[in-house]
Amino acid sequence: MLVQVIGLSPATSGSGFWLVDDVELDDGVDVALIGKWSAVQNAVDVLKAIDGTANGWKTNLESRVYTRLLFPTMTADMKLPYVCVPLQQESESIEYEGFAFISTWRLVGYAFFQDNPESNTLDSAGGVQAADFRDDLIKAFMADQTLSGVTENCEVTNLETVLGSSDDNCTWLIFTIEFTQHAGAQDLGIA
Repeated sequence: MLVQVIGLSPATSGSGFWLVDDVELDDGVDVALIGKWSAVQNAVDVLKAIDGTANGWKTNLESRVYTRLLFPTMTADMKLPYVCVPLQQESESIEYEGFAFISTWRLVGYAFFQDNPESNTLDSAGGVQAADFRDDLIKAFMADQTLSGVTENCEVTNLETVLGSSDDNCTWLIFTIEFTQHAGAQDLGIA
């Protein structure tokens, strides 16, 4: 919260007290920043920043993060690993408190990794990559749970790994990102 003091003057010379004519409070929420698309775009940017060549990441996505669900069997020419965060919003809940609202919603994402069932039927290389990506995913979203101020909170809340089989050379990691946004009518430009 930003507090702006207007009309500050000393009460008396050398007294150590000041008179305040007016105070304005600003909650710091920018109307353009509380939108859902801003939160989704910032979450995609967080995922694209997972780069195994820097900052201690274990996974190297090289910005391969997509907003459509593309299964490896449908797109054999796509380089693995990659992440899909399809823009099919999951169960949004909105609660109103006077002239404010709290919105909670989820997106389900999919990460795909090359697996090796044809060469090693006992140990899964894709499972190891999925476990490493899980660590990177949690690290990435914990670094800034407000997504640069566009959410009150954003976090990874659920993960499930599906190992590749002999007819599917990929391991999948299915994850859920949960978003919470809180804003008032004035933030939407309607008050």
